[in-house]
Amino acid sequence: MSPEAKTEHTAKEILLNAAKAIQYAGDYLGQAVKATYGYDPKIVEQINVESKSLNAFLTQLMQVRDIADDDLFAKSTSALKLQIASLHEMSDRIKSVASDTATAPGVAGYMEQTVTLIAQAVSFIAQLP
Repeated sequence: MSPEAKTEHTAKEILLNAAKAIQYAGDYLGQAVKATYGYDPKIVEQINVESKSLNAFLTQLMQVRDIADDDLFAKSTSALKLQIASLHEMSDRIKSVASDTATAPGVAGYMEQTVTLIAQAVSFIAQLP
């Protein structure tokens, strides 16, 4: 296997691991929405907004992973790495929702898991070549 093929294979594995972390984070946000049923609708809406953002990022990860052209793949992984700051901002917003006193009991745990998984995804993305 050539070094380029090894790097691409590794990068695709990294993308898959990041995608899994983002998918699980989205699942936890879904659980948080279920746990907030009957509570402040603004909290539910904030969680839904972050969930949509996570789903959009997950779609990007999977689209980049499927790119066959080496140059386009390299450009696309570089673009993903530029989104790390946005993922940190998302994580901060989720922490803020979790600490809101209007948030339903038990939701903070789901939100903390979400933040942990986003951090894992960030660490994977930072490893991209």
